[in-house]
Amino acid sequence: MGGQLWINATYVGINYGLNLLTENKIYKKRSVHMLKSSLYAATWTQLLKDVVREPRPNNPNSLKSFPSGHATHAFAFASVIATEHKWYWGVAAYSLASLVAISRVNDNAHRLHDVIAGATIGMSYGLGVYFLENKSPNEIKKISWTPTSDGIYINYFTKL
Repeated sequence: MGGQLWINATYVGINYGLNLLTENKIYKKRSVHMLKSSLYAATWTQLLKDVVREPRPNNPNSLKSFPSGHATHAFAFASVIATEHKWYWGVAAYSLASLVAISRVNDNAHRLHDVIAGATIGMSYGLGVYFLENKSPNEIKKISWTPTSDGIYINYFTKL
């Protein structure tokens, strides 16, 4: 898992270093955003891998297929870039994250649902951390979901 986080960790290190050099708080904010998003997403991904124990398509002896850690980290990175930088950097980051996810399926390392779950976890934490720290409580909208025997029950809450 740690080898997949190197680009996220590099972003944290560069931005924190720039904060120390320039005393510009935006760099510290970006580094904390990436650190929180990456660590939260990585923790849940690893927990799910340990609980679900789904075999990989290319190695039935490896019970760590669901969800894809590569997709999780790539989409956590992309969502932080999309929220912290200009729109075109976000487009580039999401494009690269999508290529990572596609390559995991193409290389037979994961199934489609593995990378979709990883992408969802990564984006959820990247966007969630951003909006929780940048919106007032009155602006935050909440979505919850509950699995049922027929599918998923989704609730949407907003403060009026």
